[in-house]
Amino acid sequence: MDELLLESWKIRNGWAAAARAGKRAQESARSWALGLGVLGAGLGAIAAPAVAPEGVPEGLLAIVAAFVLAIAAYFGREFLTTERETAWAEARAVAEAIARECWRCAAAIPPYDADDRASKLATSVSDLTKGVSAVRASSANGSSPPPEVGAFQDYIDNRATEQAGWYEKRAEEHERKQGVFRVCSVVLGVVNVLLGVVGSSVGVLLTFVPVATTATAAVVALLQAGRFASMVRLYRATADQLNLEVARFQSEKAGKSGAELRTLETKLVQSCEEIMTRENEAWRAEWLTKEEIQKILQLLELPEQQAQADPGDQAPTI
Repeated sequence: MDELLLESWKIRNGWAAAARAGKRAQESARSWALGLGVLGAGLGAIAAPAVAPEGVPEGLLAIVAAFVLAIAAYFGREFLTTERETAWAEARAVAEAIARECWRCAAAIPPYDADDRASKLATSVSDLTKGVSAVRASSANGSSPPPEVGAFQDYIDNRATEQAGWYEKRAEEHERKQGVFRVCSVVLGVVNVLLGVVGSSVGVLLTFVPVATTATAAVVALLQAGRFASMVRLYRATADQLNLEVARFQSEKAGKSGAELRTLETKLVQSCEEIMTRENEAWRAEWLTKEEIQKILQLLELPEQQAQADPGDQAPTI
């Protein structure tokens, strides 16, 4: 049983590593695409005859601007695809589902409370990985240790409470990022307005209005693509539910022993795993939406059909 649990957890670590790599790749591509788009717009503005620096060959900046915008379009076309987004989101969902089964098995609750629990775990892990479009990364990339439930308190400490803390920490990180992007969008919006107002007197400033507009749109696109607000709500709600379930168990277990205590323990594991399963499903549904990717591609002025390339030609790089 220990060997099978360890092997199942190695597979889980491989899927988790694939999800992390896929998400990092998408975030990097998004940042590069939008950053190059803003840079291209800036170079295009500087290339205007009234603004172009002395000594720079005529048309050189315009050529460089066009090249930068072409690179931005390439990043969007090749890496910002719904297929890649779907792949890493599915990898995360598979990793979480396998983790759920491993913890249930380690805690020996139904259906893993009989002599055939090893066989049932193997079947569950095999079924969870069928039909997934993503590719599992090497298990060596995962460092998370397999679950150990020597005493039931281990489940509470190492699964329910620790996971609740993880959700709370992630919610705080998303709140900070959301605040930074909102401040940036407000500042850029003010700069855009000032350029428009002052530009009526100083005509050369009007040249930079499209740059400020593009930068503002890029920041807003990154804010929306991060799903920060929805993730904060989801993570906080999940953490609260887990903490409430643990508190309920601690309150109800007083004076209980034997079969009654075991019933409460089983109920706690089932409730906590259901809570995390619901979080996983809600998270997956949120990340599989195509709206944010389409907005970014529109900002880069990419044809929509380029984002819907053949999945076989756009295999996820994990």
